[in-house]
Amino acid sequence: MLQAVDTFDAERAEASFIGLLSYYLKRQFASAYGLHTAAGKNDAIHIAVSLDAPTAEDEETTLAELIPDAKSTVLFEQIAQRDYLDYLRRALDTILAALPAAYREIIVLRYYGDQDISAVAGAIGMTEQAARAAENKALRLLRTPRNMAILSAAKM
Repeated sequence: MLQAVDTFDAERAEASFIGLLSYYLKRQFASAYGLHTAAGKNDAIHIAVSLDAPTAEDEETTLAELIPDAKSTVLFEQIAQRDYLDYLRRALDTILAALPAAYREIIVLRYYGDQDISAVAGAIGMTEQAARAAENKALRLLRTPRNMAILSAAKM
């Protein structure tokens, strides 16, 4: 009732004191009994559900467990990519181990060491032309059906 007295302005007389008093009384009674207006019923605070609430299908699973976590998805993708690269690296190491030592050294320097053919030739004491021919021969040996099957199994 004090709110109605404080709010009422007789000079402005936009509403009667009885109407204002009625408004505040109805509002207080509705609040005391837990009644809400139609607009208030749709307010998010009244329809919110705790994330710790169990789901309808399973009493052990909560709503929070069903919400996807974008960070964990990225982590799973990174782990899968790392595992794939590890598997591929092991497969390549197995295939390279089957090459003769000179060919393996050329491939390792050229592709793992990221050197051009002239640097590879200088490192192993060959002419550039001989190093290029040895590289081509090593790549042909790597492209055998058996080796291709090993690498094909490594595809994601």
